[in-house]
Formats: sequence, C-alpha cells, structure tokens
Amino acid sequence: MTVRFDRLSDILSVKEGDLISKSDRFKLFTGPEIGNTPQKGINWLGSSPDYLHVITRCALHSGYSDKWIDASKKIFLYYLMINDRGTPSAKINYDAKENQALLKQSEHGAPILLMIDVDKKNLEVQGRFKVLTSLHSNPIHPGIDSVLLKKID
Repeated sequence: MTVRFDRLSDILSVKEGDLISKSDRFKLFTGPEIGNTPQKGINWLGSSPDYLHVITRCALHSGYSDKWIDASKKIFLYYLMINDRGTPSAKINYDAKENQALLKQSEHGAPILLMIDVDKKNLEVQGRFKVLTSLHSNPIHPGIDSVLLKKID
C-alpha cells in the first residue's frame, strides 16, 4: 500500500519501507518548491548552497551502477549525474546543482532521502543517508563519478 506523497511535508515524514506512487512524486516535484525537474534522479528542497533535503531516486537494474554495497543495506553507491552516460563523450559536470547537492552534503548537512524504483508505479523509500565519501568507481571517467551514501536513520 502506498503512502501519501503529494505535500512538501510528506517528503519529511516518509520513512524506510514506505511505498510512494511515481505519479504522486511527479506531480509534487513539478511545483516550484522542488529543485530540478521530476524526470531527474536528484532533487532538493531549499536552494544552493542551503539545501534542506536532497531527494535521490534510482532503478537498481537500469544500466547505471547504483547499488547496495553491503548486505545490511546501510551503504549505497550512487552515481553522480553524468552527461552522455555510457558513451565515449560521457562527462560529469561537477558544477551542476545535482552533483553539488551530493558532493557538498558534508557542508550543507541536508539529509539525503533515497528512493528506489520497485515497479512501474511505485518507489520504495530506503531511508535517509549522508555522503560517506566520493569515489572514482568506473574507469571510463577520469575522476570522481559516484558517492557512497551511509544510512543515518
């Protein structure tokens, strides 16, 4: 059963294991209160550099390499936004707000809400995380391309 996710306060109240409707997320993230477009995997409340909450979304088997690192699901590898991903011209824009929201998390301190696609209609909330470290985990990129997220709740 899905939980309500159509008000800004719902972003703050969802908890690990909650299912949210992708259509509710899309509608909520279309408003001016949420930074970035609903199609993107990294969104935020607040504005740079004073983020209040960072919201990430991924699909585990999407061709990206986002994944759980440990069996207890406390550490998650999340890739930065990469332009032209999977091509020889793939490039990471480190100045993009999406990437800054993650790379500077230790400075702004906003929790990162991680959601994973579970089917065509729903996302499952994985909890709130902080950035443990940034990584260079794919040799196709010349530098940092991902972050390790550590569960905080």
